[in-house]
This record gives sequence, C-alpha cells and structure tokens, in this order.
Amino acid sequence: MNGKPQQKIGMVPAGPERRKRFKVLDWGLNPNYNGRRVHVGQVLVDEMSRPTYAFRLAPLDYEHNTQPGTAAYQASSEPRVIAGYGTVEVIPDDGVWMEMILWAAEPDGWAAAHTFADVSANPVVNKDGEVIAVKSVALTRTGATDKHFLDVPLSADAVKVQQQKGVTMDWKKLLITALGLADAATDDEIKAALDKRLAQKADPAPAPLAAEPKPEAQTAPLAAQIAESVNAAVAPLAAQVKSLGEAAHRRDVDAVLERARMEGKAVPLSAEQAYALPLETLNGIVEKTPVTVPLSARTPEHVADQPFAQGPTDAQREIALNCGMDPDKVFGKKGDK
Repeated sequence: MNGKPQQKIGMVPAGPERRKRFKVLDWGLNPNYNGRRVHVGQVLVDEMSRPTYAFRLAPLDYEHNTQPGTAAYQASSEPRVIAGYGTVEVIPDDGVWMEMILWAAEPDGWAAAHTFADVSANPVVNKDGEVIAVKSVALTRTGATDKHFLDVPLSADAVKVQQQKGVTMDWKKLLITALGLADAATDDEIKAALDKRLAQKADPAPAPLAAEPKPEAQTAPLAAQIAESVNAAVAPLAAQVKSLGEAAHRRDVDAVLERARMEGKAVPLSAEQAYALPLETLNGIVEKTPVTVPLSARTPEHVADQPFAQGPTDAQREIALNCGMDPDKVFGKKGDK
C-alpha cells in the first residue's frame, strides 16, 4: 500500500454479510510495550455519551497510515488508502468494538482488508492514561490478534513521538529480548510468551516488620549525645574535686599521725599506707596503739633540754615572780647540783 495511492473513489455500504464487527480494546487496562497506561473505563463511556463526541465513525486504515508521524503516513500521500469506515462503541465491562458499515471500492476494501490478520487501535488518552476517544483502527500484519498487541502498542501517537526524536525502534527485537526468546522466535511463540508473562502474579508484598520501633529506641541516639556532652564538661570539675578531696584526706591523716607521735605512740604504718586507709580506720588503729615512746623523744626537736639545778631561766624566773614565789627556791640557784 506504499507509494502513490491507487484507491478507487467512493465507498460501498456493507451488506449483511460484510458488516464485520470486531473488538479493538478491552475494558480496563490494555497492556502495551510503550509502557503507557491505556485504560478503558467510565471516562470513555461519559465522553462518548456527549453530543459533541467527534469519533463515532472512524477509519479502518492500513498500518496507521492516516495518523501523522507514522512510517506509513510518511510513505503515502492524500488521499490516503483505507479499507473503510466503521462505527465505534464502548460496552461497559466488555470493551471497545468496531462495526464496519462502509468498505472502500476494490481492490482496497473488503478483499484487501482480509490479507491483514491483526488490528491495532489508535486511542486518545488523557494525562491519567484514561481513553477518551478512538480516532482510528489500523489493519496490521505485525500487530496482535484478539486483544493483545505485539507491535506499536495501541497508539500511533507513540510512534510519532519516537520518529520526531529521530529514533527507529525494532519493536519485535526488543520484545524478543525482554521475553528471553531466541532471535528466530515466531509471532506465535512471542504471543504465547507474552500471554504467559501477563498472567504471572506480581511478587508478594514484603512481610511487615515484627514490631514497630519503640519511642525510647528512637530517642536513644540523642540521649547518648547529650550524656557524652555532659560528661565532657563535668570531667575536669570532677578531677579537681577528687584532687581537693585527696589533699584534704592527706592533711587529716597527717594530723592523726602527728597526734599519735605527740602521745608517744609508734603507729606501725608508713605514710603511704596511712593515706590509703579511711580516716575512721586509721583513728581506730591509733587508739589501739600503746604508748611506747619516751617523753624525751616526744619533746619537739627545736626545744633544748635544760640541765637540772642550773638555775631558773628568764622565763621560769618571770613565772615564779608573777606567782609570788622565789625563783631560786623553786628552780634552784645557778651552780647548785
């Protein structure tokens, strides 16, 4: 059908034997290889019920040659060769059907149409993937039979986008690769593999968590950070307090040991051993230690012993006089032995 059109002028009404009726879209989702969402539902029913709906009669063309942007459109010119015209209707819970009412004059009408095994709808979809119209239906040898489409999926508009970008896609090769088939796979093998893939169930949802995380578990990292900061700030102060406490303990121990020495008690501990003991324990040891050191050993080293009967010292004399006593009689005269 490429090249200059050879179509005869005029259409022939379809008699009872030629009022061919066929399904072009399913109710609900229609899988396709463009990855587009093509959904037939109440939106299309509502659109087709409008008095202004413009596509009640649609052309049945060849390879989407009436759709600008397709390869068949670019390879032909006006008037485009078509097989005929049909009415399009949507049946809820069933799908979209086309019934031929006009056939092109032969050789491009009834006879030519039956050399194409498949049909491919050209729907218009909104931003949500809802079909709002069917502009045309194409006869194609590389499409799909029944309700599945194997070539350019559903819409010639998708082909137009690809060609405008300068991209030529080998859809059959991509399909064979996606399905893991051999390069020499036939159309029947491709269709069977596709049907099997479409029938596969989606992977089950992942199992829910055994338990929701507890609120305290969520705040644990923050609490740990706060504790770390507090410890870092308190550590120097704690070290200083410890140092002061140790110094005070050593002073108290020194005082206990000095008191013991003054009392003539030889405490059987070194200074470091005494420092290591609690003050209460050290006091208990000192209390139980007997007096064993002579009085002379308890006299402070800076006080000199005075010989007996060498006469009173100046301090002794002053004390005796203040008491109304004779110093010589109390302490003896100098020279007396």
